[in-house]
Amino acid sequence: MGFGRRFGIDYGAARIGIAVCDSEGLVATPVTTLQNDRNFFENFRRLQSEYGAVGIYLGRPKQLSGQVGTIQGEIEEFADKLVREFNLPISWVDERLTSSGASQALRERGFDSKSSKGLVDQLAAVSILELGIALEKNA
Repeated sequence: MGFGRRFGIDYGAARIGIAVCDSEGLVATPVTTLQNDRNFFENFRRLQSEYGAVGIYLGRPKQLSGQVGTIQGEIEEFADKLVREFNLPISWVDERLTSSGASQALRERGFDSKSSKGLVDQLAAVSILELGIALEKNA
């Protein structure tokens, strides 16, 4: 994808975590968690307008065995709609353990699982974004 701000997206059936990086891809920052509902694309349009991202790293859910996750078809439909609506390139990133890692990090800092749900999604999106950038730089 090269230079320019990029989004990291952690897709979930209920919530979608969003992160963004600076134009050089050096710092990934959690942005927000959006509800996965009929307003998602309208809300995401506002984020795109604000940040002007040039691409998206989208988490591909896989089981620990490496097999594709059960919601892969749903995420592919979501990705297709993102491309149609925003004309941004999407790079897939293996997201195994991103959400569990984010949950564990928050628990270690005293957050309970109920109050940190949206934050977990954002931190997972940061992990997806960081991994995508690292893979791109090492390709």
